[in-house]
Order: sequence, then C-alpha cells, then structure tokens
Amino acid sequence: MQFAMFSAPHYLIRRTVLRYTRRKLTLLSLPNDTLVDLIFIHLCVRDILRLRGVCRRLYELTHQSMVWKRILRTFHLPLPPLPPTTRYSFYGLSSLETERLVVRALSAEANWRSTVPKAYKFWKFCVYTDIMSMKMVPGGKYLVASVRDGVNRYALMLLMMEHRVKTAYPVAKMPTASKPYKLEAKYMRYDGEMGIMLSYARREPKRAADREAGIDVSDYSDEHQIDFPVPVRYELNVIHCPLSALHVAEDPRFPPGSKEYTARIDAQRPPFKNVSVIRSTTAFDLVDIANVDGAPHVVAVQGRLIIFKNLVSRSVHRIRVGALFGYEEEASEVLPNGIFTYNIRAIRIIAPQRELLVVRNDPKDKKSPLALELYRIPDDSTVSSQPANVQVVWPRSVHTIATGSNLTHISISSAPSLIDGEDATAALTAHAEPPPVSVYLVMQDPWHTVQFRLWPERVPKAEVGVFRPDTEWQAEMQAALVAAAAAEEGEVEEAIADDDDDDDDDDAQDDANDEDTAEDAMAVDAAAAPAAPPPPPPPPPRVPLEDTTFRFQLYGPFFKIISYKYSANPALGALRILPGTTRPLLVGTQAGDRRATPALHDLWAYADLIPPPAPHARWPEDGGRRAAGEAERGWVDAALRMRESPAAVAQLPLPPRAVREKFSRGLVALEWDDWCMAMCAVCIDEPKEIYMFQYVPTPTEKEDGHRVPIPVPDVDERFRDVTEDEVEQLRGTLSVSQASTK
Repeated sequence: MQFAMFSAPHYLIRRTVLRYTRRKLTLLSLPNDTLVDLIFIHLCVRDILRLRGVCRRLYELTHQSMVWKRILRTFHLPLPPLPPTTRYSFYGLSSLETERLVVRALSAEANWRSTVPKAYKFWKFCVYTDIMSMKMVPGGKYLVASVRDGVNRYALMLLMMEHRVKTAYPVAKMPTASKPYKLEAKYMRYDGEMGIMLSYARREPKRAADREAGIDVSDYSDEHQIDFPVPVRYELNVIHCPLSALHVAEDPRFPPGSKEYTARIDAQRPPFKNVSVIRSTTAFDLVDIANVDGAPHVVAVQGRLIIFKNLVSRSVHRIRVGALFGYEEEASEVLPNGIFTYNIRAIRIIAPQRELLVVRNDPKDKKSPLALELYRIPDDSTVSSQPANVQVVWPRSVHTIATGSNLTHISISSAPSLIDGEDATAALTAHAEPPPVSVYLVMQDPWHTVQFRLWPERVPKAEVGVFRPDTEWQAEMQAALVAAAAAEEGEVEEAIADDDDDDDDDDAQDDANDEDTAEDAMAVDAAAAPAAPPPPPPPPPRVPLEDTTFRFQLYGPFFKIISYKYSANPALGALRILPGTTRPLLVGTQAGDRRATPALHDLWAYADLIPPPAPHARWPEDGGRRAAGEAERGWVDAALRMRESPAAVAQLPLPPRAVREKFSRGLVALEWDDWCMAMCAVCIDEPKEIYMFQYVPTPTEKEDGHRVPIPVPDVDERFRDVTEDEVEQLRGTLSVSQASTK
C-alpha cells in the first residue's frame, strides 16, 4: 500500500503514516490495534476467513475474540441456542465459542440446501456402557442417554458434547430402577437455578413378588402395545440438573481424569434433583415438557387422556379430548358407548400462546383424514378441586385434512421455549422471529412427505389470545378457491340486478314529471352519481418490539401445507423423520426388517424451500432482519450451489464403507440436532460406541488449547490459568479425600 493511497482521517493511522513517511507502507506496517480496531471492523466473515490465509500474523489476529464478537453483535441469522447462564453470556464467550456460533449459523442452512450435503467430520467415542436411546438438549451442547450396565442395571447418563479438552465426555450419571425411555430434555429454571430439565418414563412389575423374583419388563418394545406376562405399572419421572454443577466439570484447566478434576467433582453435591413423579397403571404414550408463563410444565398422553402438571405449583389437570366433529360421536342414549376411533399421535406445547398442538387420526384406517387441533393449557385457577375428575374439552381451533394415502409416520418439530436465559443468543435474538412449528407426515404408495408449517405471527402481547373463528378462515379459503377456479376457466361473473318492474315505474314517473325544474334534475343527477369510497381505516398504532410476542395458527396466511413426492428404492422398507427445528433428517430402513434395531438403508436431507410469508408492515424490523441475514449468507449459498423446489430432499452420503456395513446390520439409536447439525448413531455391533457426524464446518482446538490446523496459543488465558487460591483449595480437597480413603 503506497503512502499516496492512504488517506484515512483517524489520528492513529495518521500517526503511523507520519512515522514511516520515508519508506513504502504495506498493510502489515500497521500495528495490531489499528488492524483490529480500525480495519477488521469493515470486513465481513468471508473477508476475515480469507485474510486468515495470508500470513501467520494475520492468522493469529483473526482469532482474537474481539473480532468475532463484533461480528456476532451485528449478526442477523438465527443462532444456535447456548446454555442460558452467565458462563455463556456475550462477555463470557471465548474466541472459539464465538467463532463457532457464527460459522454454524452461516453454514447450516447452506449445506442442508445444497445439491450435495456433506458431513465435514465424523468420529466415535466410547461411553463404556450399552446405550439404548439418546436425546440431545437443543443446541447440541449436552446429550442424555439411557444406558444399561450388565443385567437389569439401568441408568441415565449426561454427556458434554463440546468439552474443550475432551471432545465428548460423560459428566453425570444417575441409576434408575428400570430402563428409562421416552426421553425429553430442555433448558429450564427450577428452584431459582438454571439447568437441564429431564423427563423419562419407565415400567416395572406391579406386584412386589414379581419384582423380587427379578422379572424384567424393560426389554420389550417401547413403541408398541405389549401383552406383558405380569401386571405392569408405569412412572413418568422429571428431574433437574443445575448447569452450575456441569460448568465445574467442563473447566479446561482441570482436564478429565486428573486428580484435580476428581477432587473438584467429589466436592460437588449430586447434580440430579427429583422434581416430580406421576404413577399409573396405564402406559404413557407421549410426553413433552416446556416452560409456560415462567413455570416448567410436563404434559403426558394416555390414550385420549391428557395430563397437565405445573412443576412449581404441583397442580394437576386431566382432560379428555372430545369427539372429532363429523367423524366421532360422544356417548348418548342412542350410542351409550359413543364412537371413538381417532387417537392422539403427536403433541407439542406452544408456550407463547399457552396452547397444546395435538395431531389425531384413526390408526386402523391409515387413509383416514388427519386432524390438527389446538387446546388451551389450563392454569391453576381452572384446576378441579378433585384431581381425579376428568373434564371433556374441545379444541379452540381444528384443521382437518384428507390424507388420501397410507400414513406411516407423524412427527412435530420443536417449539420455541420461553426461558429467561442469560446467554449471548438470548440477548442478541431477544425479539427476533422464532423458527416455525412444523408437523411432518410420511406417506407410502407412493412415497411422499407432507409438511404443515405454522409460521410465527408477531402480535402485541395484549392480542396473543385473540383469534379469529375457524369459520371465518374457512369462508375466506372457500372464497379464494372459488375465485381461483373462476379465473382459471376465464369466467368472470357479474351481479346484475333484475329491476324491470322498477324501470317501468321510473318511466311512468318521468312522463308525469316533465315540468321538473333544473334544480330537481341536478338533484337527481347528484343522487344517481356513485358514492365516493370510504376512506381507508387508520393504520394500527405502533407497538414496540418488547411489547410483542408470537402466535401460531392453523389457518390464515401464516399456515402452509407443503407436499413433496419422490421416487424411492424398492429396498426401502420404512421412512421416518427426525424433525429437529427447521432442518429435518429423513431416515430409511431396509425393507422387511421388523426388528427393534432395523438396518439402515439411507439418509436424506429435507429442506423447506418454500419462502416464508411476508411479515406485518407494522414491524419492518422483521423484514429487514430477514434481508440482512440472506445477504450475510449469500456467498455461502453461491459456493455450495443451492437446490431449488421441488428438490426438497437430497441424499446424504453415508460414512466410509466399514462404518456403513455396521449400520446396515442394525441401528440401536439415532439422534439429530439441526442447530449444531450433528447426528449421533449407535449400531448393534458396537453398543458402547457413539458415532458422531458433523454436517457443518466447526472450528476446533487441541487439548492444550491450540487451534487446528496451525497451532495458535489460546487467546483466552482466563480459561487456562489457575489462580493460587484455587490451587490451595484443591490441595485441601485432595488431602481430605485421601484421609477419608485411608
């Protein structure tokens, strides 16, 4: 860079230029603070990554936390959720964690929509116990696994998936009396502590004699109705694990396996705390947990019965869904038992509007219509004084759709959660649009998928419970269909009033009044002239973003039905969708394989290629944020070559041949999180090993804190240095533990 080309007015740059007026200047002639504070702030992510490849000095400077936090502060794309604590606040994030957030947000959607989605990295790690099922906490930071040690010894294991020293490491374990299944895990606050709320179901023999005899009913299928050899009872357990206890285990200054790490862990209280237990002699078909109006709730389904429990007030409410209008009938004198054929197939708590989304159909008739319903979640004021009473309720809104095909699978994506987190993503995206809620169906003969997309609609908080009746939406839809059909046929109907008798009367009246004055004629002409159109209604008043929220509806412009058909290999036996949030994963198993651990046939990336509805003009910030996010991701989309509609499904390349052969012999468990774009799989040949696949480029570092591939010292020294007070505290803890051992 020549001196004549350098005309920046800032005093730091001028001072540097004057210092070197007698020689040629280059970019590297500038001091580090000038580069970071004055040059890098004008660069986008693409420029920063390109600048990193110029030389060692720029490579190290582009790893500074300040560089990536400036980008993160003005970022517009949806960010993966973080543990909602001060440790992951904006000022608590390390350089690696900040860069990882930005890179994932840029690359996730682009890779999933590309013509050839790929896995950037895969590896496996051992947990030294058999894994039966898994559930990722949203964001992929933690993984909950149901494990078995030997015979009839079961436990819940909590693994940290992005440990700064160990890539994946088990940090907590809790024994259970029988096999945990139907796992759910989300971040929630309980007793003033932010942590991970876990729910799981388990079953055991009802009689004590059968339990003492060692009869185990855990090995039976969790997805089907089983005729057990002995009477069985069921439990739905909810536990809470504070994040403060987990942060102790992830401190990179004390690597797992060291004496200091063991001493710190032994000094902590047991992390798991029992929150609630619901016992029953009937199996729990579906379970969901969410934070509703500041309090954690658990919802369980048993047949047509829905159980709501507030985990803070301990209030319990039981409702039974009423007969589906037009397809079922309630009990009456003519039908003492009624007609009930529609069962609940899927549920999801919609926390912002305090409602429960329910999907029902007739399981005996796979071609029967499907019903989407929204039920109000009862609050404590509506709880019956007798908890055993069951109230029959009907939905606030219902949408019935004729599937007309062989329905084989139903799933619902995650819904937005309302938690008062202190993490960086909660602060930066406090008023941004949440992801939509989607109901996914898989049809067979022919294979195709149907997506019911409920896009969030921004409304003032005072209007979140104000809805238009379904009949009005249905009338508008019917009118739109009629108008569209008429337009296609080229027929435009005009309403012409037939007033022949009135015309004859008008002619006789004109003959009798031939001597009307000019003023009367002018008055008649004025009366006959068309009236001026009424003025448009005034625009609704401006409502600040902090006074708004979002709602989801089954009708209107924010509701969309999307269907895709595709050809499949005859070897495909079954297809299911792991929904995630916005990027589902389609999993196909081999034809004729009816085992509980079926063989993997193929994997597909499903992308929603239909653009979202236009946001309300009352809040232009939503449209501006969308446009800015698309601009930030534009260069990534161009580099990866996006596929277009109707190519919503793209095949994922399977792992290397050796791993693919293991998966083809049977899968024990498969879990997917589309925020971190990670898939975890356990095959039947290696039940103690978890295979991890990353479908997004992720910055990494070595155990010593150096970046990969070129070593760069950890720029966040506070994550590596141990203070003298901590050393003395560890020495005291070690001496106490050694004395107790002796």
